[in-house]
Amino acid sequence: MLKPIVFYGPCQSKMLFHVEGKVVGPKHYWEFGKSGFWILFYKLEKLTILGGTYDAQGSDYWACRKSQSQCSQGTKSRNVVVKGIKSLNPQMFHLAIDHCHQVLLKKLYIEAPTRSPNTDGIHIMSSEGITIAGAVIKTGDDCIAIGPGTKNVHIRGVGSGVKISGVTYRNIHGTSASPIAVKFVCSASRPCTGLQLHNVRLTYHKAIASSVCTHAGGGVSGVVSPRSCFRK
Repeated sequence: MLKPIVFYGPCQSKMLFHVEGKVVGPKHYWEFGKSGFWILFYKLEKLTILGGTYDAQGSDYWACRKSQSQCSQGTKSRNVVVKGIKSLNPQMFHLAIDHCHQVLLKKLYIEAPTRSPNTDGIHIMSSEGITIAGAVIKTGDDCIAIGPGTKNVHIRGVGSGVKISGVTYRNIHGTSASPIAVKFVCSASRPCTGLQLHNVRLTYHKAIASSVCTHAGGGVSGVVSPRSCFRK
């Protein structure tokens, strides 16, 4: 059993954190104390995290919800590769990327019960240059959550749903290549919510363009053309 642990930087050379077996977290939530994480990598550069299964045994917390611990977290780190890991049953987020730059997440398997609360698969905050390349995500909350201050996120090969919410499109002017200038097509199971259009003006060959929305909701401000189709 592994209790909360921190790997502190900075370090001078490249680092490899390689797990070939299974790492198990404390069964009882109170064993985390006041820690907000289970495994934390802090201020590290040129770090590779490879392989292994991480089972945080979060069911005790889901029933009580007094702790807010995340499974694995990288904070203020650069040039990080996370490859081939399996994350199971976190108390909250499986993987949290906070104030990091140039992170590659590859060949991940992430799973928690459908009714496990706040168990985001990958939670990205105030980070830049994040690539997710190949992941199977089955969890109780957002599969991939992108928070404020995050830039340049590339996602491909994710075998799960991605929910889009809280995105603002601001000061966009120009000409559309098709009559439908604005198009939001989202899934019924994970609709787009909290979308905002501010001063968006698009035309089609100097004519009025149109907009199409499917399972998308939000609001508008300023001058918006074509007219918003958001559901209320």
